[in-house]
Amino acid sequence: MQQYTLYELNEYIRRVVSLNFPDPVWVQCEIFQLSNSRGHYYIQLVQKDGAEDQILARADAVLWQRQYQLLRRDLGPLLDEVLREGLEVLVQVRVTYDERYGLQYHIVQVDPAFSLGKLEIQRQETIRQLKAEGLLEKNAAIPLPPVMQRIAICSSPQAAGLKDFLDQLHQNPYGYRFTTHLFTTAMQGQQVEPEMLARIREIEHQQSRFDCLVVIRGGGSRLDLAAFDQLPLCRGVANCHLPVFSGIGHETDETVLDLVAHTSLKTPTAVAEHLLNHNAAFETRIVQTGNRVGQLVQSTLHVHDQRLAMLGQQLRNYVQLNLQRESQRLEHLGEQCALLDPQQALNRGYAYITREGHSIQSIHQLSPGDRVRLHLQDGEAVSTIEDLNPTS
Repeated sequence: MQQYTLYELNEYIRRVVSLNFPDPVWVQCEIFQLSNSRGHYYIQLVQKDGAEDQILARADAVLWQRQYQLLRRDLGPLLDEVLREGLEVLVQVRVTYDERYGLQYHIVQVDPAFSLGKLEIQRQETIRQLKAEGLLEKNAAIPLPPVMQRIAICSSPQAAGLKDFLDQLHQNPYGYRFTTHLFTTAMQGQQVEPEMLARIREIEHQQSRFDCLVVIRGGGSRLDLAAFDQLPLCRGVANCHLPVFSGIGHETDETVLDLVAHTSLKTPTAVAEHLLNHNAAFETRIVQTGNRVGQLVQSTLHVHDQRLAMLGQQLRNYVQLNLQRESQRLEHLGEQCALLDPQQALNRGYAYITREGHSIQSIHQLSPGDRVRLHLQDGEAVSTIEDLNPTS
């Protein structure tokens, strides 16, 4: 049986590798782990099963500092954006085998366009799935409260736009008061999705304390924003019971989170301005309503003043007319009284009889011997009744 020393076997493998891989090869894979030591990047590459997300293959790779500098000169900041955990990449590697260190992949080239293309494909698939689930406009359908002053914020304390947002909000020219509560979450990398979903659940457990949720980041490259294209995160935002405002801070690119949010603004400052304008619009409506009420009251008072004036004039006319009528009636009654004055009858030769101060109207009120008083025009006489002759 043929035997090899370990060195002989490893040397043989080295020659086989060198013979079969004389030139660098392009490899499609995912960066699983990445570390930097003295400018050298040590990377663990994996290939996953797309359906079950299981690791099918694993290998160690290294990007030496000198090669990194060369690539950085050619690719610029794109190189750093691609070198991140969880991103699918297309890298060119030189396959080597060392008798002491084993198999190694030395990265010599990186294709950022591949990563960007894969991200766009994933982004479009996320949009398609959300549309199929009816989630693209779900959060936008939430009616906004008339005033939004209690703001929940998902952001990192170090986010570039957070201070701008808070300054714009609290130092507003209207003097509006706001209460803000920061729910700290990662804004870049693989932790964005799990941390933000956890914060959204935390906010919804106390949603009565807030009027809306604001997602603040403050700029970044397309690859930086890729975390906001993930289906679970966007689904969580779409299903949030509070209206969500996004101010991730990009002028040209639009993330899927922007599409499912209630309102998407370009910058954190723009979000603050939007909230201020929303509240100012409510105040304007209140002032306008107050003015309309005031005008209506003044108009109503004017109409009633005119009506009261007219009624006052009608009352004066009515009183004057009734006074005239009563004056004429009194005058007529006076004339009648004058005609019925006993003195007038006495002046015509009539007299009237009283007994003990009481007027006598009938002979039956008298008896023979009664003393009566005769009232005449020019005096009185006392007489005694001697005889009575009733007519009936």
